[in-house]
Amino acid sequence: METWRWARSSRRGSCSRSSSVSSPYVAGAALPAGADYLAVFRFAGTTAFIAYTMGFYPQSIWYKRPWSLQLKNTVDGLIYALLAAGVFGWLWP
Repeated sequence: METWRWARSSRRGSCSRSSSVSSPYVAGAALPAGADYLAVFRFAGTTAFIAYTMGFYPQSIWYKRPWSLQLKNTVDGLIYALLAAGVFGWLWP
């Protein structure tokens, strides 16, 4: 049981790393250099939100993980996505 808890907690870290790499890649492929801050914020924020939150819904559906925990993960993912979008918009070339 302890191994399973460790595995679940470590997945969050790998999800963050893959989201941190995939969001700027997708935004860089879709938006030109010098794009408006709000366009970068919207696109990078949407991509990061999907990457941070959508992977956990099947756990609630198939593995009977509590939906309250899923709601907390969604709010957490929204906060991370807003922070990531702000940084991408601020540092966009």
